[in-house]
Amino acid sequence: MAFDITDLRIVEFFIQKDNGLFYKIAMTREVQEILVNMVENTEYELGDNINDYSPSEKYNSEDKLQISLNSDYCRNILEIYNNNDISVDNQQIVNNPEDIIYYFCRLTDNNNETLLAIKKATYFKAVTAQHAWYIQFISDALKTFSGSLFKLDKSFDILVFNNIAYINKYLVFESIADLGETVRLASATNIRIIEQNTPVFIFSDEAKEYIQNHIMAARLVASIKSSGRLNNLSLDEVISACRKQNISINISNDQISFDADNTMNFLKLIDRRLFTINLTGEDENYEAKSRQER
Repeated sequence: MAFDITDLRIVEFFIQKDNGLFYKIAMTREVQEILVNMVENTEYELGDNINDYSPSEKYNSEDKLQISLNSDYCRNILEIYNNNDISVDNQQIVNNPEDIIYYFCRLTDNNNETLLAIKKATYFKAVTAQHAWYIQFISDALKTFSGSLFKLDKSFDILVFNNIAYINKYLVFESIADLGETVRLASATNIRIIEQNTPVFIFSDEAKEYIQNHIMAARLVASIKSSGRLNNLSLDEVISACRKQNISINISNDQISFDADNTMNFLKLIDRRLFTINLTGEDENYEAKSRQER
């Protein structure tokens, strides 16, 4: 059943401080309406041109992405999504507000479906860090204001509903997902899955060690594992492509292996990031920082 933002039962607001702890904050109906409006603005910003997220892809700040909530990269977000044990502690938004790193809005509709909205609190930090006087207009007069100032934003960085994480700001998603550490820890499993799915190449111990110590290599392995393009690799064509790209490989028992010095380029080749073009009678080799299938 799809989430219905027009038929809400509960609107909740949470903060996370840099100690990793979450706190629920009580709010008025007016603030709830502002948060719902932020969610609607985020849906508008996401638009219809949403691409699948890949850990090895290079994105622009305006790219809109999506990824299954069941993905390994959404474990931290899924934990927040399912956390129903956060107690109310309004004092936490007053005490050391500069320690707030994220704020969250969780909407629950009358069918008990949930939407989670996540925002990195950069603007809030900027406001609280300033040493300035703030004033407010009360009873036809300006008066000084003292206290913590929380600035809500126009939209959220991530929306999660209907089992999909919709990414409005991909750098925030990667920060919450702790993506570098996640792909590094998953690299051994991903390598094993790749080797099980293709007889064409194997990872030497030297290559495995390199991947486990280089985040970009681990990202490429994660992308290759999830690509679905391993079953039909041709040994002859992979060998030919390696030669064109000057990638040194070893061939034994109809399998390709490679050392640490050639690991990155070999992974980029299998992830369709290296290509050759010939417009002048001579081959020219290039690397695609970002790739989009035509």
